[in-house]
Amino acid sequence: MKYNLIKIRSLITFFAFLILFSSSIFAQLISVVPQQPYLGKIPIGSKAIRQISIYNLDTRALNISSISLSSVPQFKLLNNPGTKTLGVAEYFVVDVEFIPTNTGQVTAELTIVSNASTSPNKYTITGYGTWGTKPTFERVFGGIDNDGMGSVQQTPDGGYLLGGNIQLPDREYSDYYIVKTNNLGEIIWTHSYGVEDISEGIVQLEQNSDGSFILFGTRQTIKNSTNDLYFAKLNSDRTVAWQKQFGGNEEENAGSFVKTPDGGFLLVGTSRSFATSTQIYLIKTDKDGNKVWEKNYGGTGGDAGKKIIPTQDGNYLIVATTSSKGAGNFDVYLVKINGNGDIIWEKTHGGADWDEATDIAELSDGSFIVSGYSLTYSVAGGHDWLLLKVNSSGDFVWRKVFGAQYQDYASRVAIASDGFVVTGTTMVQILPQSKNDLLVIKTDFNGNELWRLQLGGEESEGPGALIINSDGNAVIAGSTSSYSSKSDSYFLNINSSGKITRIEQVSNDVIPTDVILYQNYPNPFNNQTKISYKLNQPVNVELSIQNALGQRIFVLDEGPKNAGMHNISFNSDGLASGIYFCVLKTNNQTLVNKIILLK
Repeated sequence: MKYNLIKIRSLITFFAFLILFSSSIFAQLISVVPQQPYLGKIPIGSKAIRQISIYNLDTRALNISSISLSSVPQFKLLNNPGTKTLGVAEYFVVDVEFIPTNTGQVTAELTIVSNASTSPNKYTITGYGTWGTKPTFERVFGGIDNDGMGSVQQTPDGGYLLGGNIQLPDREYSDYYIVKTNNLGEIIWTHSYGVEDISEGIVQLEQNSDGSFILFGTRQTIKNSTNDLYFAKLNSDRTVAWQKQFGGNEEENAGSFVKTPDGGFLLVGTSRSFATSTQIYLIKTDKDGNKVWEKNYGGTGGDAGKKIIPTQDGNYLIVATTSSKGAGNFDVYLVKINGNGDIIWEKTHGGADWDEATDIAELSDGSFIVSGYSLTYSVAGGHDWLLLKVNSSGDFVWRKVFGAQYQDYASRVAIASDGFVVTGTTMVQILPQSKNDLLVIKTDFNGNELWRLQLGGEESEGPGALIINSDGNAVIAGSTSSYSSKSDSYFLNINSSGKITRIEQVSNDVIPTDVILYQNYPNPFNNQTKISYKLNQPVNVELSIQNALGQRIFVLDEGPKNAGMHNISFNSDGLASGIYFCVLKTNNQTLVNKIILLK
């Protein structure tokens, strides 16, 4: 696979520098992306395929004499070219297949022999095998450029339908991207389409009973580079049946859609085209996507529509954020409407500062659970996760806030059989650049935390969509930039105990470290509190206390520790009242709990 200099946009500046200043005295350069390929946590009986790109970063030809993998039967090169010559600014993609046969970690070494000065170049490829009666997985996939997922639906065959965006190698902007997988998350087929010179992306994708697809997202307008709402139907063979664009001369952003009893649809989003500030934008269409009517909700201060859901009484509820109404800079905004878009009631929730909503779901008793983030009720000073319950009339029932040291944003909430699952991001680093991990928290029906799972690599991760599947597992589709130089699609299946790998088979392989840091008790505390953590295997740890600036002020435990429960008594003599953080670090994990000292 070869592309000229123009098509490798992200390397244009670097190549120009080389062409202007390189000479024969400089070493031949080669680059491999990703440098440490990660194949994920894959169920036994399934497979994963990862693309590895080999670039010529020189003004001379790169002559590859061999590409090989170490003798590990679980890994295979699917398209080994043998020898290969890459000209200036050319690259080649090899596909590596991983089929786990045992649980635990498996590694192989990829070796590239060439005329590069660093030859032979060696790269470690890693994958994990998992097995369980209810499959779980962690998958990373996509092209050699940027892609990510914003929608996930479980299909009748037990598999999944994902929608998002992908930037193809010969495109400057992203296209609509659809992926179909089986129940183990293994890709069955992919499909992308779009207009070449504009950006497009999916926020919600659903498959109908006849195999056709309904797609909702955004499409950049050619005229002024702002976004319109894009609504389309694809036939079962993925050809376009019809497509519509909605909006005005300014910016529109898509939220979600629902089907209506007459076969049509209600679409909600945000528009700046019909007022001096953003407003909630609602569109009613017929079954063929033709606009029947449109309405705006909000005021003059700025409002954003996030999601619309049908309610048990035959009406609809829009969850939004408002700075036009309410008590603070931004507030949670709930608007209940009938099928004609007429307001039945509207409610705001929030305090004097910043409170935003991101998602909503209805419980069986007609009450609602809302996810979002809050500065008003923050414990640590930055944005914290907000979980808000309201009754069937939209009135306040209870509020829970979850957070860590920096900024935390909850983006999705789903109802499980025994509580709520919330997912979002938690900032783990501010300088030299901010980095976010993906965080999942499970609560009971009163909002009390049961467990949390934090996932992340060296860069940032984020969720785009969350569902509870037929096994009761949390399935998340999003993006990660930790396993490549660009963003990839990130696809997770987490069981009801908060585990991605449920190991039910003895293996000689290295089992992934499983660490639990329990909330200290009591919390808040006066002078003394108990801190406990659990290890499933021996590992090196560091347990420390940090202040709000991230400075380590106490080391409570460190060094090699055996598997099992570990209990530490922390005496806060010499510390002033305030918020602190208990940080547990192992070889590959960092867990953080917020602790509150009151004297």
